[in-house]
Amino acid sequence: MTQPQIPTVVFIDDHEEELKPLAELVHSAGMAGCKVDSPEDVDAELLEHADLVIVDYTLDDWIKNVDVSQLSLKPVNGVALASVLREHYRTGPLRHAPPTGFALITGKPGAISTSPGERRPHVVARLSNLEWFFEKHTDAQQNADQIVSLATAIHSLPSGFSENMVKLDQLVELLGVTNENPLFERYRDAVGLCRPPLHHLSKESGGLILIRWLLHRILPHTSFLIDERNLAARLRVTIDSLRLQLADSGQFIEALSTYEYTGLLSTFDGTRWWRGGIEQWLWNITDGQSSKPEAVIESLKNIGAEKLVPTDAVRPVVTLNEHLKQEDSLTSRSDVVAIQLDDWPSYAEPAYVRREILEKHDFLKLFVTDV
Repeated sequence: MTQPQIPTVVFIDDHEEELKPLAELVHSAGMAGCKVDSPEDVDAELLEHADLVIVDYTLDDWIKNVDVSQLSLKPVNGVALASVLREHYRTGPLRHAPPTGFALITGKPGAISTSPGERRPHVVARLSNLEWFFEKHTDAQQNADQIVSLATAIHSLPSGFSENMVKLDQLVELLGVTNENPLFERYRDAVGLCRPPLHHLSKESGGLILIRWLLHRILPHTSFLIDERNLAARLRVTIDSLRLQLADSGQFIEALSTYEYTGLLSTFDGTRWWRGGIEQWLWNITDGQSSKPEAVIESLKNIGAEKLVPTDAVRPVVTLNEHLKQEDSLTSRSDVVAIQLDDWPSYAEPAYVRREILEKHDFLKLFVTDV
């Protein structure tokens, strides 16, 4: 079968009008498909070229009209339907189709979990055998942008994944770094420490398991990539001042762009930078004094980063709030406690919460690893 030139997104809902505005946003961004189909209209022809299938969680009207009494033949929600459809890609006419990702969307996140902290998209997706989880009543444009990014990443997976074992060097190239980059080996070693699912798992899934690895294990944490909050902590400047500086142009932005992550899913959830690249850059511009905050700030000022404001935090770290989401201010390391969440990778930087947050929310104390 011939793969279409542009990514294809399929939406499934028993109320077309609810997902239609989102589907139109995705279509206007250049994706094919984007028609909202009822579950009863889904067939192999519809799914054959789909890169990403978005399934609504609540399918009550359709489910109550499924005229069977056996529990094993009646899906109870979108998670169950997605599971059934995914299995069709392992057999029958879809067996040799390119990899297809599945995501859930819902306007009732409380039906997924009563705990806001456990509605983190990567956790819901991982536990539900899905690529991602979206909430309807959030930023529609953000949802559309992420759908486009995810569909594009899946569409761009090399067809060779299905026939050959993947080498670490190949993965790093998919992550946007060629072997001509002077930091290639450093980046490759850092990626390797994060246990990418190469070889058999990537082969069997056509590379889709690598998409999950990035979505569930890399982007939500700090490992070989860092986000703007963690970049601020490394530079020892306030998050707000870094954002102001990033909105500007000039030598600072030009220097940072050398280390910006441009690989698979680079547009999914904000800008990321190669951690090893940032460290090498700071070492270079401070003449080997990158461990000294004063030297870092002075060197940054010398390349035009005048909007950066040093943080008052000592050994600043990024913290999580009671909903396990990152906070927008840095905290001194002495004022936080490390916690070990069940889903947190061992190779990632620890999760931290402020002591005052810990005292107010007893459930967080279950995850304390040191005091």
